[in-house]
Amino acid sequence: MLIMVIIMALLMTLAIILSIDAFSIAISLGINDSRHYRYLLFSLMVGIFHFVMPVLGTLTNKLIISKLIVNGNRFLGIILIIIAIQIIIDINGEKSKEIKSNSLILLSLAVSIDSYFTGMGLKSINVNTLNYLLFSLVSFLFSYVGCYIGNKTKKIFNKYAYYISVLILLVLGVKFLLYN
Repeated sequence: MLIMVIIMALLMTLAIILSIDAFSIAISLGINDSRHYRYLLFSLMVGIFHFVMPVLGTLTNKLIISKLIVNGNRFLGIILIIIAIQIIIDINGEKSKEIKSNSLILLSLAVSIDSYFTGMGLKSINVNTLNYLLFSLVSFLFSYVGCYIGNKTKKIFNKYAYYISVLILLVLGVKFLLYN
């Protein structure tokens, strides 16, 4: 019984850790987009990817580890920097500052790649696939709350909020790109 409680506590901690990057990106999304359905869409996609990716990681553990060529953190860093540059161009061109739908999908996938590698690692302790629902739920909630906070930040900081969101994306992008 004690072992089960410890494992659940560790899984909850891991779920929170996996959700932190989605939370940070969601703040930026909330600043750049004020449409509630887009918050919900992003949060749902992150939640779904945070379920699917660890399951795939668990299923493909041995196959991928032997041929691993992609670094998930670097991929996420590149995506974040590209989206930040897109927002900078849009701000300077006075276009809509909202993150485009295709970027939203790519962003939700990118913040979920770490879940894939987590699933690969969790195969060794025989975590039940249903436990990945915890990752999904926590990531959904963190993403939605992040969007909400970002939207409130936008109202407080007005036009500077867009620059704050670009700064968040660039700092996280460089961090993931350079510091694995």
